[in-house]
Amino acid sequence: MMTWWNNGTWNGYGGGWGGGFGMMIMMLIVWLPLIGLGVWLVGRVTRPDSERAHGFGAPSGPPTGPGVESARAILDRRYASGEITAEQYAEMRRNVDR
Repeated sequence: MMTWWNNGTWNGYGGGWGGGFGMMIMMLIVWLPLIGLGVWLVGRVTRPDSERAHGFGAPSGPPTGPGVESARAILDRRYASGEITAEQYAEMRRNVDR
């Protein structure tokens, strides 16, 4: 005789979840994102401040390269275009050359 809770498959256990395989898939769907979030948070918190400010792997110094104008070149350009006076140029050049 079968009781109301025993439908004949696995004595009432796992019949709706494919004998436990479906439950294993559901556990992975829940736990993998939680573990991933924990790893990401630990990495985010333990990174040095320089990497946190500029993004992971970003250079820590000022930008350099062929498309980047130097401070002296910017100063010369501003003086040549009339944006700054000769006195301002001399003072700023002393600061840049330090």
